Amino acid sequence: LAAAMHVAAERMEKLESVIQEFGQALQMVNLISGSTLRDAVGGRGGVEQSPDAHPASRESTRSFLLKKGDAETQELHKAASALRPSGNCGGTGSLSSSAKPLTKEEMDKARNARLAKLEEQQAQKQKEMEDAEERGKARDSLFNRPLTGPAKQLGRL
Repeated sequence: LAAAMHVAAERMEKLESVIQEFGQALQMVNLISGSTLRDAVGGRGGVEQSPDAHPASRESTRSFLLKKGDAETQELHKAASALRPSGNCGGTGSLSSSAKPLTKEEMDKARNARLAKLEEQQAQKQKEMEDAEERGKARDSLFNRPLTGPAKQLGRL
């Protein structure tokens, strides 16, 4: 009876080791098929690793410049979202920042103010262009002078 029990125990140990190896193989098949299915359904095309992978292993495959660019981009997005007004985005059709709609006279007044500002900017640019042209003419005349001496030679009459 003891010998039979001993043989049965050995067989059970072999069976347990085979079942354990089979379980590991099944886990690997599940991991591979699951990640392939996620990539196919998620539309990622196999570019990224599975989300349950260790973050350090994901980061080590990316270059330094990509990591730095991602960090800078995230900072820019944070700064932009902080500056963005979080107010009500109603579709009233006016571009003013005030909550109440403007009257026709107020809109005309604002339009005339913008027009005056644009005309002033154009006049300033025109003046700068004229000044630059004048300076260019002065520079040209400085270098394009005829190299003639005095009308009379010195020492002779």
